[in-house]
Amino acid sequence: MVLDQEPGSTLDPITSNEDFYVYSCCGGADPDPATWSLEILDRDVSMGRIDVAWLADHEALEFEHTLQCIGSGPRNLAISNAIFGGMRLTDVFAELGVTVDPSIVQLYLVGEDDYDAGMPAADIEKAWLVWEMNGVPLPVEHGFPARLLIPGRYGVKNVKWVRTLALHSEAVVDYWTERSWDADAPYKVNGFILAPVFGAEAAVGSSVAFVGVAYAGEDPVTSVEITFDGFQTTSPCQLDYAPGANRWVQWSFEWTPQEAGTVTAQLRVRTAGGAVSSENPNGTEPLAGYDGGMAVDIVVG
Repeated sequence: MVLDQEPGSTLDPITSNEDFYVYSCCGGADPDPATWSLEILDRDVSMGRIDVAWLADHEALEFEHTLQCIGSGPRNLAISNAIFGGMRLTDVFAELGVTVDPSIVQLYLVGEDDYDAGMPAADIEKAWLVWEMNGVPLPVEHGFPARLLIPGRYGVKNVKWVRTLALHSEAVVDYWTERSWDADAPYKVNGFILAPVFGAEAAVGSSVAFVGVAYAGEDPVTSVEITFDGFQTTSPCQLDYAPGANRWVQWSFEWTPQEAGTVTAQLRVRTAGGAVSSENPNGTEPLAGYDGGMAVDIVVG
């Protein structure tokens, strides 16, 4: 996602399938569509199965959604945005006759690669079963035949190649929680500078185009500020694309340096809910998701 931007240029709001970030912790999978199925369990009792034919018989409703890796940060810009197609999980349940008992506390997912993830049962109301991406079937690396998308949760909870969806009355400790990563993985407010890159050179009196993205999941980003003096002063960035919750903001800023030297540019991001990114450019909680405003050094000569 590191781009070489010219003044006045913009980013594409929708990431192509080829450029969308890919991360799989457990080796990945390539399910055979002829034999793949998703089983829905309620406290170990099978409530039904979904196969590729079932998906083909249902219209995929499209929605735009940004996905970000919980391990993303200034050195790993793993965040992308696409138009996904699928069905709300509540509608899937309704069609299959699945009701969620009040005793259910966890939605638990397992993929074909045996990766598992658990989240609060309340997430059933906002989860999507997805089988299309940017108008085509999900590419294998993004979860074909189907995956779950959970708005408000880092990618760690959005299981690909899903084969089991279980409702539990007692929570199971999942793969990354067992390894000390945040158990619920809610998105944190954060911002990235995509260009210029760290250590880029600029000339006194010449315009430098800054571009980047900011995100906070379900809490819409409302402003991005940039500072060149350690937050003694800040300037508002232009929000070029700000469609609302669950989608990234794309921002830009034109800067003309007035004197030579190394200058650190850093972001501050704010949301509708009042969240503000940390002034630590590396973030504050490495195992809970990036919550910083990224910084880059510019060498002005």
